[in-house]
Amino acid sequence: MEDPQLSPCPAPFALNGCNPDFLNVDLTASRKFGDWEFGLVAFGSTDLNSPVDGYLKQSQIAVGGLIGKSFGPVILQAYLTTDVYEKNYGGHDTRLWGRFIIPVWQPPTPTSTPFYRKG
Repeated sequence: MEDPQLSPCPAPFALNGCNPDFLNVDLTASRKFGDWEFGLVAFGSTDLNSPVDGYLKQSQIAVGGLIGKSFGPVILQAYLTTDVYEKNYGGHDTRLWGRFIIPVWQPPTPTSTPFYRKG
């Protein structure tokens, strides 16, 4: 078993860097019931390279649930996730996430033109 990530970042950080290239994936499947929203969420992340010698690539996959509430155009959402797979992070995480969705612009509602039938 490998130890959790312990490799130091070389100085100066701006020139050498110590963050790897990585891939993040977020998945959400939800259903609205009036102003309420319920669903399943998952995310995964993995390092694509090792920026310094001795760096141990990290990866994780987590799953959980979502609950949301609409307040007019503003939406409040909360997620609770837990790792189902983890490598080199030093242990499994359980996270509580939250976000506000505030629309900057909404397209105007299209007006419907009634169809008339002559005859």
